[in-house]
Amino acid sequence: MKKNTYAFILLLFFSNRITSQIAENFEKSGEWRFGLQWSEQLNNSTFNGGMSNAPAVFSQNPFASTSFGFTFRYDHNKHWAFIAGLNFKSIGFNYSIAENYSFLNFDPSKRYTKINISMLVTEVPFLVLYKFNPNCKNWKWFVGAGIVNVYYGKNNFSKTLYTQNEMPYINASISSNTGSNVNLHFMFGKEKQFKKGSIFSAALFFNAGIGTIATSNVNYTVNNQHYSHSFINNGNCAGLKLFYSWRPFKRISK
Repeated sequence: MKKNTYAFILLLFFSNRITSQIAENFEKSGEWRFGLQWSEQLNNSTFNGGMSNAPAVFSQNPFASTSFGFTFRYDHNKHWAFIAGLNFKSIGFNYSIAENYSFLNFDPSKRYTKINISMLVTEVPFLVLYKFNPNCKNWKWFVGAGIVNVYYGKNNFSKTLYTQNEMPYINASISSNTGSNVNLHFMFGKEKQFKKGSIFSAALFFNAGIGTIATSNVNYTVNNQHYSHSFINNGNCAGLKLFYSWRPFKRISK
């Protein structure tokens, strides 16, 4: 019993020393920054069931959305950095039906009947960046990868568009259960560090979803024929991301 107690005390002692050493090393060598993040992305969904045939006028399209959030960035040295954050965005489904039109009275807004349906999600990313050497204007390329934890609530609602005769034309629904999912995240871009230490970054990114987040059913009628399809959304998306990180709390020591 005493041997186990002594072993536990020694393990606790050395663990505390190692943890303290790591924390001290980070404190001495790195820079902590708080920042903001904004992105525009196209969120893709895939066919999951229902009728496999569709008329030529029907399209299932990527869903466009905007995200906004906060970032916490740690630059360990001139090459390696770590980013965590909290982002808010919507994911969803976009469907359209092409309509007949006249060249004499053409209205682009009436070329397609479109219906969007979406839900809100919260993202918590954990990313690692590798930064290349800067050029003469202090711009540098970087690549990054990591995971994004996606959290969402229970959703179950639908939207319907009607014809001029008040008949249902197209109906779309979205549903999800309360839960979380993990996305793989990849990005590459360019950033500039200003004289006072703040950093502006721009990057192209890609999210690869591992599991289903939401499902959608779409029902519509074309030429008196009824169609029904089902799609799923895993969180797959690609887009442009902008970061702004304020001056650091702690300077990197020379």
